[in-house]
Amino acid sequence: MIEKIKAYIKFMEPDWDDLFLLIGFLSAVPFYAFSWLFMVTSNPDDVPFKLWMIIACGAITTICWSIYFYFQVKKGRIKNSVFTWLFVFFAIISLVSVLVQPKDFSIDMVYRPIGAINNPDFVNGPDYIGIMPGTVVNVTATITPIHRLFFAFASVFITTIFYIIFLVLPQRLKTTNFLILCGICTFIFLFILIGYSYITEYYKYPLFFQNLFNGDFQGIYHVDNQICSFVAQRVPYGVCLMLGVIFALVVHAITKKWYLYLLAAFYYINMIFSYNKTSLALTLLGAFVYIIIRLIETFKEYRKRNTIIFIVFGSIIVTGLGVVGISYVTKGAVLSFIYNILKSFTNDTTMISRSYIWDNTFHLLQDGWWLLGRGFGTYHVMLYPMNLQNGDNVCPSHSSYNAVLGAGGIFSLFGFIALIAYYGYVFYQCFKIDKFKTMKLSIGVFSFLFYTFTEGVNYLLAFFMFPLFVFYHTKRKEMSL
Repeated sequence: MIEKIKAYIKFMEPDWDDLFLLIGFLSAVPFYAFSWLFMVTSNPDDVPFKLWMIIACGAITTICWSIYFYFQVKKGRIKNSVFTWLFVFFAIISLVSVLVQPKDFSIDMVYRPIGAINNPDFVNGPDYIGIMPGTVVNVTATITPIHRLFFAFASVFITTIFYIIFLVLPQRLKTTNFLILCGICTFIFLFILIGYSYITEYYKYPLFFQNLFNGDFQGIYHVDNQICSFVAQRVPYGVCLMLGVIFALVVHAITKKWYLYLLAAFYYINMIFSYNKTSLALTLLGAFVYIIIRLIETFKEYRKRNTIIFIVFGSIIVTGLGVVGISYVTKGAVLSFIYNILKSFTNDTTMISRSYIWDNTFHLLQDGWWLLGRGFGTYHVMLYPMNLQNGDNVCPSHSSYNAVLGAGGIFSLFGFIALIAYYGYVFYQCFKIDKFKTMKLSIGVFSFLFYTFTEGVNYLLAFFMFPLFVFYHTKRKEMSL
């Protein structure tokens, strides 16, 4: 057992300067989180964290990563490639984009509250009480020096993290055991997250099912007129569990352990409580495709094939009988619940609200901002009050492609597409080596590429790409690809 653990941990040849990489990561995460808190507040001083702590995190990350990359260049590990200079270019573009934004932002918008979609007489918006839809209102925002400081550093940190995930770590790793270690860490984190929810929010679970059975989707996360959710908020909770399902499949692609299917099913069941419909649908589709790939892969292995088929179809039969039985006992409540879930997918209100947000990005990029964009972070400071005038109390852009274009302009959008194209090249090279493992390690990417159309979580796409990059570089070392 000890030897097995050592094999998982011994994934690269560690040097003393790798400690600076780790410390930089640990300090960059809270810095990034605090920067996002700045985005959703009207005054950065209202953030309930000490300013010196945030400055310290940024300083520690800057110093540690500067030392780390200095020694990496000195040791010849940082290749003078087009991809390296591409990341440097986009880091500079992101920095400049934040710094050139005007101090006082002002724009005239047509008042189109979401509440007026099905109610022509709607006149009570969140900020413009009594103003009729169609009226032109002025939206303002202030970019403070604190905004500029932290968003400038955060944009460089994000670019650096992408560079480390795509080009640095995969080339340093010696085996795919590191993916197993990442999976174990993810599983432990999610067990703690789910357990915390069970202990502290146990009273919400009966209310959740009661609202679902009744088709009261608006009241799922409301108790005593207070917005509540499981652990944090339904979208990040659902995305975290989606990450758990994908990593369970990634680890299974390497180890072939049957119990990882049960672990994936456990995480998926808990995803229901997030009521993140997009995550639920795409995760289920990805898992289904994974099982199909596994069936094709083991087609000539009679025993494995029948075992997998038995598990899949047996699960479907048991689930069907369970639904019918429970529905009979509950007098049709379960079937009503399933009907309400499927019916909710036809509700287009959420897409209408997203179309308003995407249109706001178009207005932000007018007057010569198409090339540079509105800056990482500063883009959201401007977008937030524009979303409010439509009655949508959200900060994100609800689309990764929209967010990249809004924050970094056409330059960053081309860079984002270039990374996806690079992943396609890696996929092709790995497919020639092991087509089944390549497809299985890419399930998360293909699921998330669709997910990012409606959610602005493009940074998570890098983590779903990471497994195939590790596989690619480890095979290059073995086969001199």
